[in-house]
Amino acid sequence: MQPARPRALLLEPVHEYLMEKIIIGFIVAVVLLSLFSRYLLKEDQVALVDTQDAAHRETRYRFVLPPSGYKPGHLLRSTIKNQKLQTPPYIDLGIYAYHQYLIAPKVIRDRIATNLAETIVGLDEWLAWLEAADIEFLCIGESHQENYREFLAEQFFTRYRVDRLFLETTRHSLPVVMLRTQVGDPHVSLLRADISEIIRAAKQTNPDLLVLGGEESWGQQSRRRARGGGLRDRSIMENIVNNYVPGRRHAGLFGALHCTHHRNWLYSRLNEPDSPLAGSTMLNISVMSKQKELLTRSFNGFLQSVGFESDVYVISDTAKLDPLIHAWFFGLTRNFTHYTTVVLFR
Repeated sequence: MQPARPRALLLEPVHEYLMEKIIIGFIVAVVLLSLFSRYLLKEDQVALVDTQDAAHRETRYRFVLPPSGYKPGHLLRSTIKNQKLQTPPYIDLGIYAYHQYLIAPKVIRDRIATNLAETIVGLDEWLAWLEAADIEFLCIGESHQENYREFLAEQFFTRYRVDRLFLETTRHSLPVVMLRTQVGDPHVSLLRADISEIIRAAKQTNPDLLVLGGEESWGQQSRRRARGGGLRDRSIMENIVNNYVPGRRHAGLFGALHCTHHRNWLYSRLNEPDSPLAGSTMLNISVMSKQKELLTRSFNGFLQSVGFESDVYVISDTAKLDPLIHAWFFGLTRNFTHYTTVVLFR
């Protein structure tokens, strides 16, 4: 007589059978769900060639629009899966703006085309204008990143002469920056990005260039806090005013916000009627990467769609952009108008 098997051993085949069925059922469910989702996500191709003006671009620009049409910000199922992109649909504001351009009456399209042709210029043309304009203080707003500094060093400061250059560092820290640059240090970090190539390029263009520290010092910070606080731009303005020489070309390389038209930021303070620089010719510009953010990516795509092909675009006077363009971009392009000029580079 064989001894009785333990109960656990008797249940093992049952457990294995159930587990096998569960795994098979799970695999079947995944396959069915995958097939069903593909059916749901299937969309027809729609080419935005509904005007003769765009017919020649049919092979270059084809867009997939949901049956309900494309409206940035909509949370419709068909919009969310727009183009089966692996990114949210709101990055396609440029496509939406281009579509609005295509379906507009010809008189409107002609107006927009004329407006863009008058407002968007190449870098060479703009630098020629800047040279002739004889700007006494140029506020350059940038994002403290390597590609921004590389562009400014290679394509701006090598071609535009500056007599006095203010950097976003204190006068106490500046000597170390200058010494490291002069001895050939390949990477001199200022706000987490190299500044040495900009200094070398500016000095090559003008050997008599004077580099100055525009940032707020510890002493200025203490006095500002004793007065009750406020933005440090007041201290930066003091440093610029104290080192300003009428008739010379000055440029300040600062974070983009310092160069906006907004009240209490640096450029707006310098541009006030009671400012010591009020009688000087001034200009504020923003340098933006064409691929950095939603606005620049979308606007660059729109420009390419309407026929602009360039590595660098300059919106020479942002105030002249047609109101319809702002409407097509849902007001996002009004961020450009925080500056007189915007340089979009690749």
